[in-house]
Amino acid sequence: MLFRSYKKIIYKGVDSSDPSKKYDYLKERVMRFEPKDVLLFDDSKKVINYARDHFYDDFKNINFTSCLVRNKISSTCLCFE
Repeated sequence: MLFRSYKKIIYKGVDSSDPSKKYDYLKERVMRFEPKDVLLFDDSKKVINYARDHFYDDFKNINFTSCLVRNKISSTCLCFE
């Protein structure tokens, strides 16, 4: 199971749809806690693309995985990149 080795998984809403504000929060948390891996789940492709495009410029030695969450009436799709 992927999450078995993770001791602290933090979920936090940012109360904004602005990709740069969401990334700023992510960046602040990464700088504070210095994780080895970051998993970003969001329902906006713009947010996912913005974070992916900026993450390795700021953090070269941290693994980054993004997941686009798509909700439909009949199911929820998690699209990992």
